[in-house]
Amino acid sequence: MSSSSDRSLKCPTYDGKRSKFQQWWVQFTAYARVKGFADVLYEDLAVGLPKKETEAIDLSSDKGKAQQLLKDMNMLAVANLTLALKNHKQLRLIYRVQSMEWPSGLAYKVVDALIEKYQPKDSLTKVELAEELGELKMGNKEHPSVLFERISKIENKYRFAGIQVDESDLIAKVLKIVPKDYKSIVMAERRHKGAKFDLDSLEDCMTDYWRQVHNGHEDDESRDEVSLFGGECYSCGKKGHKANTCPDRDNCNRN
Repeated sequence: MSSSSDRSLKCPTYDGKRSKFQQWWVQFTAYARVKGFADVLYEDLAVGLPKKETEAIDLSSDKGKAQQLLKDMNMLAVANLTLALKNHKQLRLIYRVQSMEWPSGLAYKVVDALIEKYQPKDSLTKVELAEELGELKMGNKEHPSVLFERISKIENKYRFAGIQVDESDLIAKVLKIVPKDYKSIVMAERRHKGAKFDLDSLEDCMTDYWRQVHNGHEDDESRDEVSLFGGECYSCGKKGHKANTCPDRDNCNRN
């Protein structure tokens, strides 16, 4: 099912921490697609599997060939799930789905058990979401991308659990926790964008501000001089440097 080009890929492992489950699942499903067994991870895509693992399959028919393909996929999926789960508590989930009909187990039942255990869709999930959003913070010198990466992880995690995080709530949370130096630029951007102001707009304006403040290598005096002359060298007229560091200074003086 896999080609020589993807043989170097290693099966992602899961250590049993709930906070890491969503990240592992995304990586594992990507791995499954490359290896060719992703379909049997979902019950609605694995409906063509035989009722029993030992059931005779007629390989002379198209239906039989499709069944055999799914059966091979399931064997590969269960094997990789067994390798991916690192401790005996997780392996018990595989043992539990083994049955008289399928002694090796069905991959989609293992996945369902994992999701039920590590990413349950219940009322507590919303409480956990509120707690995680409440823990968000941002330091004065921290790049905005760090904060928005955390937000993205939270969004993805709870989207997987069937909860859509309202963007307006996320924007309100960011506006509440941003350092005071950002507040004026953020509010100005919000007034400018109006109804089009969204989380991407918020991240863009904060990132632009961070670059202006933290990425410059000039001291305050240098910034004042560049500002005074409109950002142009008064020796050659070009932008990006001052007169005392002008590469064409000697030529300009002779002219």
